[in-house]
Amino acid sequence: MQKKTRSLSFLSLFVSALLSFGICFASRAKASDRRISVAACTVGGFSTTCPFIDETAFLASAVTVLNANYGTAGSYSARACVNFWNTTGSACGTAGSSGGTGQVTIPTSSIWSTANTNHFKYISVDANSSFQGIFAHRP
Repeated sequence: MQKKTRSLSFLSLFVSALLSFGICFASRAKASDRRISVAACTVGGFSTTCPFIDETAFLASAVTVLNANYGTAGSYSARACVNFWNTTGSACGTAGSSGGTGQVTIPTSSIWSTANTNHFKYISVDANSSFQGIFAHRP
């Protein structure tokens, strides 16, 4: 009986050690999402601009999904843009359109590429009272 208790005790200790090791050295998931509320955006006459914080933990050049979300279905457009840090002006990429739904998929590959790393990123969307915010995903 004592031998059985001892082996059970050893097994419990071994399993406990494995679990502790796994918890201590668990790695953080690489993929992450970012949501930008309409409250962080500036509403203008014909468009609304939302800042995109480009930081090491969430680089704009790594974004694979960028959506503008509206509360009602309709035809909307949005585009990814940059304000130049070293000269006056800005530039925007190709506009994405909703096609009658309440979500616009915004192309980012050209304007937010590594060639524009140093510039300040933002999103320009159609001014509309049903605009809710931006969703971004990176792997």
